[in-house]
Amino acid sequence: MFGKTTRLGVILVTSVAGPFLWYNRPLVEDLLAKVKRSPKQDISSGMLLEVPLPSEAQAAADEGSGNRPVPLLPTITGPASDDLFTLFRFDVSPRWVTERWSRVSTIRAEPGWEGLRVPLVTGTKVDDLAGSLTYYFDSQHQVRRITFHGVTGDERKLVAFVSRVYDMRPDADLRLEEQTSDLQ
Repeated sequence: MFGKTTRLGVILVTSVAGPFLWYNRPLVEDLLAKVKRSPKQDISSGMLLEVPLPSEAQAAADEGSGNRPVPLLPTITGPASDDLFTLFRFDVSPRWVTERWSRVSTIRAEPGWEGLRVPLVTGTKVDDLAGSLTYYFDSQHQVRRITFHGVTGDERKLVAFVSRVYDMRPDADLRLEEQTSDLQ
């Protein structure tokens, strides 16, 4: 009855949609309730079921009752800045970090230190950064280390920044290893 391609498509859709729907039951129940409440239209005439969006009053009522809608695509926000000095700062506090990013992960590091990891995307230009920043705080809430794990298409902006502001220089041993690996 069905071809191999159709069966493969059904299996793929089921394997993705099944777990999503299983773990988002309030969303599924809300959608089913809306479909039942919406006026049914004749599908044979080309008209589709109309599912109304919840009004602001309904959304406020849901929020007050603890039934908040589950967002389909989570938003990750952070400081909208391509100025590296606003991001790679040692004069910030844990509160500064949590007020600027919507997603913050706590990381345990060295004894007495706590890391706050945040997502970082500075833009879409070739020299922009994408990855994560981790601010490591000591017991007095002072930044002791900042790590960036990520990528950039052109590292010159980042290298110039850390060289100028923090007087960082390439490690001679690292350069020797890179040259040796290039020869092999």
